[in-house]
Amino acid sequence: MKIQQMESILFNGTVVVAFQAFKKAADLSVLQPMHQSSAVKSPTTVVAPDSYLRQLKGSVVPKFSSKYKDYSCDKFADADQEYRAVDIAWLTSRCTARLSEKVLKQPIPLWAGYNSLVTTDNRPITTVHTLPLVRAPANEYNTLIDVLQHAQQITTSVMGVDHKTVIAMDMDLYIRVIKLQALRPDLYGKYLFRVGEFHTVLCSLRAVGSYIENSGIDDAWIESDMYGPTTCRQILEGKHMKRALDAHVTTLQVLFDLTLELFSTEHAEVCQQLYKLCDDLLEDDVDKQFSHAKRVHTAMTEFLKSKVSSEFEAFVAHKSTVSTMFSFFWSYVELVLTLLNFIRASRQGLWLLHLSSLEKLCGLFLARTA
Repeated sequence: MKIQQMESILFNGTVVVAFQAFKKAADLSVLQPMHQSSAVKSPTTVVAPDSYLRQLKGSVVPKFSSKYKDYSCDKFADADQEYRAVDIAWLTSRCTARLSEKVLKQPIPLWAGYNSLVTTDNRPITTVHTLPLVRAPANEYNTLIDVLQHAQQITTSVMGVDHKTVIAMDMDLYIRVIKLQALRPDLYGKYLFRVGEFHTVLCSLRAVGSYIENSGIDDAWIESDMYGPTTCRQILEGKHMKRALDAHVTTLQVLFDLTLELFSTEHAEVCQQLYKLCDDLLEDDVDKQFSHAKRVHTAMTEFLKSKVSSEFEAFVAHKSTVSTMFSFFWSYVELVLTLLNFIRASRQGLWLLHLSSLEKLCGLFLARTA
C-alpha cells in the first residue's frame, strides 16, 4: 500500500491519498472527526478507522513476493531490455518511414501514442482512497507529524506491525520530512519516504540538461530555430517538463537516425532488407496505419531481433571505443531511453522496470550534482 501527501494550494490544507491494488472499490466511508495534535490549530476531519480499514484491507495477513524481497543493486539491471527493444522498434520505424518514398506523411505516432497502441494493459485496477482534507498547511512540521502517524496507523492495521509505510511527496515536503526524520529518531525504520514521479522526472531532466550543456546540442536547438535562448535555458534546467521531454525525444530521434545512417554504410544488405520491410508494412493513410500499429510493431521487432540487433549492438560498441564524440552522444541516447523507461514504468505500473530505471537515474543524479 502506498500513501501520498500533497499540499492543496486552493484550500490551504493537506491532501492524503491511499493507493491499493484491488479489483473493486469498497463502499464509501463515513466522515468523523479524529483527535489530532494540540499543536495543529485547525480542526481536522479524517475517515474513522473502522470505516477506511474496511475499504483498504482485504486481509491483514501480509503477502510477500519472492521476486522483490531481496532486491539489490544491479540485480535487475536487465529488466529494461524488453522495453528497450520496444523503443528501438519505434525509433527504427519512424526513421525508415521518413526515408521511404512510398509514405508522404509520418504514419508512426510519437512515443506516447505508439506505446498506447502496441501495449496491452492487463493490470488490476488500483483502488484510490482520497482521505478528507486536513485543514492545516502541509508545510508545517506539526501537520507532517500528524499525517505520518495517521499513515502508520493505516499501514499497521492493514498490513501488520512489521511493515514500513511508503509515502510519496512533492519535493518541498520531501525535504522537510527528511529534516524532520533527522530530528526525530523514532521515525527511522517506520517509513520509506520518496519523491513523487513528477519531481523525479524534473530532477532527471535537470541532470540530463547539465550533462549536455555546452555540448553543441543546446546550440543546435537555438541555431535550428527549434527554441529560443530563454526556452533552451528552461529545458536545460528542467523547469518545463513537457517542453524538455519534447526536446530530448526529438533530439533522440535525430541522433538515432544519424546512427542508423552510419550503420547502413557498413551493413548495406541488412538495411536494404529493413527498408523493404518498411515499404511493405507502412501505408500512406495515417488513420489506417494507426489501426495496424501493433502488426507493424510485431513484424519490426521480430526482424530487428533476428537480423539487426546483434550487429547493431556490436557496431555501437565499436564506434564508442574509437570515437569520443560518438560515445558521448550515444550515452545521451541511453540517458533519454532510461528516462522514458521510468515514465513508462510509472504509467503502466511496471515495478521491476521502475526499480531498474530509477537505479540508473540515481547514478546520473550523483554524477551531475552541482
